[in-house]
Order: sequence, then C-alpha cells, then structure tokens
Amino acid sequence: MMSHIVYLILCICLTCITTMVQAQYTDVIVLENGDRITGEVKGLMSGQLELKTEYMGTVYINWEDIYDLVSNEGLQIEFQDGERLVGSLDKPKTKDDDNAEMIIVNTDEGQIEVDAGNVVRMYPVGGDFWDRMDLSISLGFNFDKNSSVGKYNLLIDSIYRDPKFISLARLSSELTTQNETDNTTRNVLGVNHMVYLQHKRYRNYFGSMEQNDQLGVDLRTILGIGYGWVPVSTGRNWFTWGVGLAVNLEKPFGQGESDANLEAVGTLRYEYYKHTIPERTLDIRLSVYPSLTQSNRVRADLTADAGWEIIKDFYVGLSLYSSYDSQPASLLGSEHDYGVRTTVGLKF
Repeated sequence: MMSHIVYLILCICLTCITTMVQAQYTDVIVLENGDRITGEVKGLMSGQLELKTEYMGTVYINWEDIYDLVSNEGLQIEFQDGERLVGSLDKPKTKDDDNAEMIIVNTDEGQIEVDAGNVVRMYPVGGDFWDRMDLSISLGFNFDKNSSVGKYNLLIDSIYRDPKFISLARLSSELTTQNETDNTTRNVLGVNHMVYLQHKRYRNYFGSMEQNDQLGVDLRTILGIGYGWVPVSTGRNWFTWGVGLAVNLEKPFGQGESDANLEAVGTLRYEYYKHTIPERTLDIRLSVYPSLTQSNRVRADLTADAGWEIIKDFYVGLSLYSSYDSQPASLLGSEHDYGVRTTVGLKF
C-alpha cells in the first residue's frame, strides 16, 4: 500500500516540475543606493528577499538593503507578534520621506503603514496552486561492505501556503537490505493542516500512516485534532508547541487483529534557517502519544534534519530519527527503532 503512495507522490512531483509557467516580472525593488530591480517576489525568509528576474535568474537581497518594494500582486506579510496582513505594496517613497522605515500595504480594509523592521516573512498569495507550493526531494544511500548492509531512503517535504492556513506533508521511506536476512522497511506519511488564529495561536488537523517492520507495525493510521501556540517567530527561528487528541488504528504483523485506541498528543517543533550562502537549515520535531485507553502505554517520535546548500537548490543533509513504543503492537516488534541517514536533495 505504501508503495502506491510513494508512486502517487512522485507523479505529483513530476507534474509540479513540468507544469511551471513563465512568471510575470512586475514587482520592483528599490535598493538603498537607488538601483531598481524588476522581477517576481518569491518570498522573504531569514532576512533575505528571494526575487526571480528575467535575465539574472533568482537573486537574494538582504532585507535591510531594500529601500522600497512595490508589488501589485497580493502578498501575505507576517510580523514578529504573529499578526498577518494580505495586500499589495504601494508606490515607492521619496528619499525625503520621514517614514523611511515604514512600508505601505493596500489591504481590503484600506491602506496600512507598518514597520519594515518587524516583518518576519512574506509570501505571494496570488497565482496558481504551484506558486504557493514549496517542494523538496532528498535521496540517500549507505552501504557497509563488511556487513553487506545497504540502506536506501527517500524523503519528500511539501508546504502549501494560504493567507488563512498552512498545510504540510512529509513522506519518509527507508529500505534496509542484508545478505541472508529479510529486508526491513520503514514508511511514514504525515499531513498537518494548521489554521491561523489570533495571538500566534493555531488550530490543526493532522493524520499519518506508518509501516515499521522494526516496531512490528504492519499499518498504523492516526487521525487527530489539536491546538497550538508559536511563542517564537523571528527571521531565523521558529518554535511551536501543541496539544491534541488522536484516534490510533493499528494492525500488527502476523495474525494479530487490528486495534483502535485513543491517545493524547503533545508536540514540540523548532526550526532554524539561514538563507545566506551557504544556506543552512535545522528542523527538530518531537511528538509524544500517551494512550488514554491502554494502560501504561506511551509512544514517542523524534526527528532531526539538518541541511546545507552546496549549489543553488542542491542540498546535502543529515537526518536522525527515533521511535519508541512501550507496548509494541506485535510480539515480533521491539520497543525502540532509530537510525541516522545522509541524503542529497533538490528544492523546488
């Protein structure tokens, strides 16, 4: 079943690449020295504005080096206090403007002046589905000649942004081979839909499908709902925590029957990103699932992903994963599964 999911997502990735259309270069950047650059704003992250141009390709400009930004397209602008505005940016200011640190946003409620120094992120909200989508694909391979152990892994991350929500999906697939021993696999597909609320809060709906030979899980399906807060949101750091409830339906290996139980959910996530060359990222996720219907059962999942950009949109990465289950679904399963993998990948 998981192989069909992998095939479907790969087809979506190929469609994403082949259906890209030529951008409209109508946004204008005015630098502090008076130079103007015309292009398409792709986003603001980690203090750098990504601008796609017709003749220079994609360029990155430090936010503090920009005197003004003009865009007729809708942009979602996020501030340090969690407030978000959606609108176009007004005409350039003059050099004698007393409010040189302010930017003007034309919203549906009217024209609003905001402090440019408080802007954390910026994303375009116009365009089609693929304009709002970020996609990264990583592949890894490790082989030990002495033990004849081979590890093959695939990691796909996608993010879809909207003024009212953000949707995230991740597919992780790993195959381990060894002479005279059965192959083992670990496949996890997770989705998370976060709806923005006031005061840096959010409501999220999440689900996952997991198959793990090491833990004795033939198929584990989770559906849940939660509530969270983002106490830290800056140009380079993002930290969030959340709580929730989930229904866990799992089928063990062997002749065991499927079992359903209710779990509480606690999550922590920390992201660090620096887009100056070389770009560096760190993403740490921890989820804890104490069971409410099975006595003394606790599950936990930890992942840590680090990436370094070698050339434009080409990355090398190092990932750590660890899964714990105090009462494995199958007698054939162990309580703990962990691993380290190296990857190379592309970002679209």
